[in-house]
Amino acid sequence: MTIRQRVVPGALLGRVGGVNMVGVYGGLVVGSGIGGVLAQHLGITAPFWFAFVGSAVFVVAIWCQLNHLSSADQQTRPLAVGAVDQAVHRAHQAADRDAGRDPDAGYAHPVLRIPAEMVDAIVAHARADHPDEACGVIAGPGGSNTPTRLIPMTNAERSPTFYRFDSTEQLRLYRELDAADEEVIVVYHSHTATEAYPSRTDISYAGEPQAHYVLVSTREPDSHEFRSYRIVDGDVTEETVEIVPSGDDI
Repeated sequence: MTIRQRVVPGALLGRVGGVNMVGVYGGLVVGSGIGGVLAQHLGITAPFWFAFVGSAVFVVAIWCQLNHLSSADQQTRPLAVGAVDQAVHRAHQAADRDAGRDPDAGYAHPVLRIPAEMVDAIVAHARADHPDEACGVIAGPGGSNTPTRLIPMTNAERSPTFYRFDSTEQLRLYRELDAADEEVIVVYHSHTATEAYPSRTDISYAGEPQAHYVLVSTREPDSHEFRSYRIVDGDVTEETVEIVPSGDDI
C-alpha cells in the first residue's frame, strides 16, 4: 500500500491521483523556475536547502496524518474473508458512507457485468490506437456497480508499453462525475504485445479500489483477450466477465 492509498479515503483516490499528476508535472516547471531565481540571488546551494526544508515539513505532516488514520482504521475495519475481498469491501463501505448510503447493506459484486456494445467499443478503441496502448473509463451511478457511460481517454504517453490519462481530461472527468453523482465503475486499457494481465506499473497506478480493471490484449491481429480484475492494495484478483446482450438489463 502506498502512502497516498493509506492517507486518502478510497472514494477519493482517483480524484487525488488526477490532482497529483497535475501537481507533479506542473511542479517540475514551477520548481525549476524557483530554483533558478534562488540560485541567482542566494547562491547555488540555496535551492537544495529550500528543497530539503520543504521535504522535511511535508514528511512530518504526512507522518502525523498516518498515525491519526492508523488509529481510526483499527477501530472501523470490518471482518471479511481474504485480504483483497476485505479491502474491496472497505472501499465500497467508504463510498457508501460518503454518498449517504447504508454501508452495511452488503457487497456482492463477484463479476463484471458489462453490455456487449461496451465490450465492442473498448476493443474498437484498442484496435484504433494500436500499436499504442488505449485507455478509458466507464462511469455509472454511485454505488451501483452498473456501467452505463463509456468515456475514451487520451493516453498522454502515446506509448506501446505504458498508459497515463491526460491530467486535464482526468480532472474534467471527475468534476463531471461529481456533478452527476456518478463514480468510475471500470478502468480499461490495452496491452499491444503481451497478455491481458496487469503489469507492475498497472498495479502501482491502480487508484480506484471500487473499480473493475479491464485489460484488452491486441497482440493478435485477428483475435483479442478481454479480462477483468480487482486491484486493491497491490493485490490482483481476476474476476468473471459476464457480457450482457444488447437490450438486456445489467
